[in-house]
Amino acid sequence: LNLLSPKRAGSAKEDLANEKSATDADVSPSTPDKVEFVEYDLQGILVAAHAFMSKPLRIPNDIGHQQKGLDEVWRNAASMNEKRDEVIDAYLVGNAGGGPKDRRLFQKTGWPAQFFHPELREVLDAIEKDETQMESEPMSPATKLKVLSILREEAPGIYSFPMLTPEACGILITEIEHFSSEAVNLPIRRPNSMNNHGVVVNEMGMERAVDALQRTVLAKIAEALYPEQGGGCLNSHHSFVVQYKEGLDVGLDLHTDDSDVTFNVCLGKEFAGAGLTFCGVLGADVEKGAAPHRRKTCAYQHQKGRCVVHLGAHRHGADDLQTGERLNLILWNHSSTYRASEAYKWRDVPPELEPPSLECLSYTHDLDFGEYKPYPTNLKLDGEALKKHAWYPPREEQVKMK
Repeated sequence: LNLLSPKRAGSAKEDLANEKSATDADVSPSTPDKVEFVEYDLQGILVAAHAFMSKPLRIPNDIGHQQKGLDEVWRNAASMNEKRDEVIDAYLVGNAGGGPKDRRLFQKTGWPAQFFHPELREVLDAIEKDETQMESEPMSPATKLKVLSILREEAPGIYSFPMLTPEACGILITEIEHFSSEAVNLPIRRPNSMNNHGVVVNEMGMERAVDALQRTVLAKIAEALYPEQGGGCLNSHHSFVVQYKEGLDVGLDLHTDDSDVTFNVCLGKEFAGAGLTFCGVLGADVEKGAAPHRRKTCAYQHQKGRCVVHLGAHRHGADDLQTGERLNLILWNHSSTYRASEAYKWRDVPPELEPPSLECLSYTHDLDFGEYKPYPTNLKLDGEALKKHAWYPPREEQVKMK
């Protein structure tokens, strides 16, 4: 495959219109065993990649029984991506409901510098001026010191820093509320398997802007704090806004995130309660003094614009809201390098040598929840049904991550 000089890129609709002719000309199904060398320019490569990712594979009839559902999985993924693209196109291009309130949130170069807290902006400017090492090299001690200078340790492994200005928080809330309104009237997917209310910002067109945020801000902090999980290799994310309000979600059970490094910034509004309870890290070395997975280590109170950062494997939960409404932007950062390592795939789970903190029990995940506390009565499932899906503490000495 030869990479030639890129041609002028046409519009997305032009690319899709030309997709069939481009792919049909280059691939011959009737001669599957024949290998031909095809030259693509950059535009051709992008068209071919789009065709590959958006259309299901043709699965041979003689595949093993364990692969029989692959075509259905592929079709479902393709359908979800197509619907996602339709929503983004309707909002950003079709201007559904009048379109975005502030298009600066959707710039692929990232959010404006004035969105960030002056302390963070000062550190980032200093890093940019004196950072001379290549991106592939480890963070220098000087850069690390600058990053650490704005961090406050809330508890071992849990840090916070001033991230967004009050004005930026307001702009984000206005955009989220507008996108969620009847005036826009576009499909909204729940943020994750536990939160019922909120918006996946990647699916409203902010993904490229958050890519830039990850690259210029989050990755530097993650590398300074967690070099194994975030050491210069954060390369994807699931980013969303969650909403806690009376009559909707008011709290969240104890859990770990599908994230290597999590950033959680409070946008507002006005509220009481709804803090975070932190416990221990799954697989932490308790023999070296780390807290067991179900020992309470921190009670964190949100402040508008301030971001708390922790490992995804750090057990935590959202305390119940007392009054008002809270919205938070949460960024689950992933590292393909870390996820390919044995350290990620297998977690040692030492036996518990002390009773769990009652605040750190999870009715969703803990097999023995009922031995310490009665199950909540406002759940869709009863205790016996919940236990069928619970897994902690595991019977094995190691847990294999999915």
